[in-house]
Amino acid sequence: MITPPRHSICISQSSPSLIKHQGDAGFTEVLRQHYADAEALALEQLVQLKTRLRTTSEDDFWRVFCEGISRIAGSQYVVIAQKLDDSPAVGEVGSCLTALCWFWNDGHGVDGFAKKISYHAYACPCSELRHGKAFLVPGGINELFPENPNTPTLPIKMEAYFAVPLQDKTGELGHFALIWSSEGIKKKKLSWPFVETLMRSVEDMVARHISAGPGIAKDADVMDEQEAEQIVPIRVLSELRSLAPYAKNLSHELRTPMQGIIGMLDVMYSSVQEAAELSPGEKMMNLIEELKSSIEVIQGKFS
Repeated sequence: MITPPRHSICISQSSPSLIKHQGDAGFTEVLRQHYADAEALALEQLVQLKTRLRTTSEDDFWRVFCEGISRIAGSQYVVIAQKLDDSPAVGEVGSCLTALCWFWNDGHGVDGFAKKISYHAYACPCSELRHGKAFLVPGGINELFPENPNTPTLPIKMEAYFAVPLQDKTGELGHFALIWSSEGIKKKKLSWPFVETLMRSVEDMVARHISAGPGIAKDADVMDEQEAEQIVPIRVLSELRSLAPYAKNLSHELRTPMQGIIGMLDVMYSSVQEAAELSPGEKMMNLIEELKSSIEVIQGKFS
């Protein structure tokens, strides 16, 4: 096994003259005396992610964060959830949460990202966050929550779950959850204590970003029509036209140009948004809205 590079640490042996840095002879051997390979890689990736997030724009923050944390933890889902005050208490029938962002990755080159997804907060793992504690389901999640109303709508079947509550000086904000599929659990290399430490190391950053950002209106009475329309039900996740059924059979040569197509769609989407702001006639506006909707389905994200 190849020890991953650690550019963000140097290690001393028995004297200052024997301090080792990445690239020095013997550094790998010294590193392996104190760090497991999987943990060394995760820590280096975490340092790089936090450095990148400091200069990431508001529009890109959640996508960059979710992709990075999913890669480090090996999880198939990353969810940042927030409760609306007009909903029943979390865990009660009828209660709902809204995911500021919802990222998923099947591990075979197909992923998706959506913002402001509403979902049920009862008979599901998120309901246990009502205790204000971190909640771990190391496996068998569907047996533990057989009546989970969200299960049929998810693009990837869940197997394990870990969430930590988010708070700021004003109180509870929501929670931050990682979810694994059965395949993801088999490939997971980090221990649960290390995963919790990873999540705790970024919870303050996540909480600050929620507090500083526009977030979601807490009171339904002050939520304007445009903001209400931006919150979509979780069933939309299962309605996205995904390449997941074909991903395993796609060669690298096909996946690479597909990424270029996704980039082109981003450019097209921006152009369509600009056209929409010009407020053309009703017929043209309907055409623009239909085009926007088609692009969103292909991208797997929502405005």
